[in-house]
Amino acid sequence: MGLMELLNSSAASEERDILGIGKDQQAGSLTGLFKKAEVKATSNSPQEEVVINRVADEYKLGDDERKLLFAIRKVENGRQGREFGVLVPEAMRFEKDPDPIKSLETQAKWAAGTIKKRYKGNLEEFGNRWAPIGAENDPTDLNSNWVKNIKFYMNNQGR
Repeated sequence: MGLMELLNSSAASEERDILGIGKDQQAGSLTGLFKKAEVKATSNSPQEEVVINRVADEYKLGDDERKLLFAIRKVENGRQGREFGVLVPEAMRFEKDPDPIKSLETQAKWAAGTIKKRYKGNLEEFGNRWAPIGAENDPTDLNSNWVKNIKFYMNNQGR
């Protein structure tokens, strides 16, 4: 599907309604969202990309912070209620909601807030807090690859 087909799709139409973007503004505004920090499609759908970019804007994330937010989504790749791997009950409260966007947005906000508060440019240090090696909730030791995987997606913008 090309960009113009995507912009005219029903999912894009719903996002335009949510974002308050008129049809005459669609191409410029939506493509502008996709181009922020040159982040490519690291999320699972164009609709996710719009939601994550909107949250990144709300939290005033810089370019590297925005890339980190997208990379976390890709690396964690959690199901509804765990999209960003945030396991705090308040962040997981929409796990069974019929509207998966509520869950995605809640998880993205928790991740963006953590990035804003804790990420100081050192991925290893941030990774030790986000995905500590030897954590109880990581019996298969996936966290040992977390920083390497995040760097990959940040450097390749999700490709």
